[in-house]
Amino acid sequence: MQSAGGQFQEFYKSRPFDVVGFTPYLAMALLALVFVAFALELRSPDVIAFCGAVVALAIGLVSPNDLLGVIANPAPATIGAMFVLSAALVRTGVLEAVSDMLRRYPVRELAERLGVSTNSIYTWQKQFSRPAKVIPEVDAQADEIRRLKRDLLRVREERDILEKATAYFARESPLSRM
Repeated sequence: MQSAGGQFQEFYKSRPFDVVGFTPYLAMALLALVFVAFALELRSPDVIAFCGAVVALAIGLVSPNDLLGVIANPAPATIGAMFVLSAALVRTGVLEAVSDMLRRYPVRELAERLGVSTNSIYTWQKQFSRPAKVIPEVDAQADEIRRLKRDLLRVREERDILEKATAYFARESPLSRM
């Protein structure tokens, strides 16, 4: 049976190019790219994480056995399930419905029902409620987006009409008959 160091050396010998000296730099660069992709929300978190793992596997930062060991661990599956569940709660409106229902109760009764202190309820309300001044700004932005979408649709229709007219007049032009 080989030691972990022997498996490590054998894995790195089988790669088509030698990056052993650059491994720490590659790992840091990949980690930085993954964090930037998360921060900029270029894709969904699961896609970014999967792509990061595939790149790490492709350039030899992790062995296939290490990657399979991570996938076999229940922790990543649990985290993935939490992502799916939270997205489902937001998209179906369940989260909003529950928060609306909880707003109907007085703070003292709500604290008793949830088994927490009233101070916790007030702290949560302060942390997670949107200030009133943000709401008109959001409404104004939504109106602006709707207006821009209508304008874009109108401009596209005008463009299509102009393209058809140009093609028609190009066929009917005396210069095209020559």
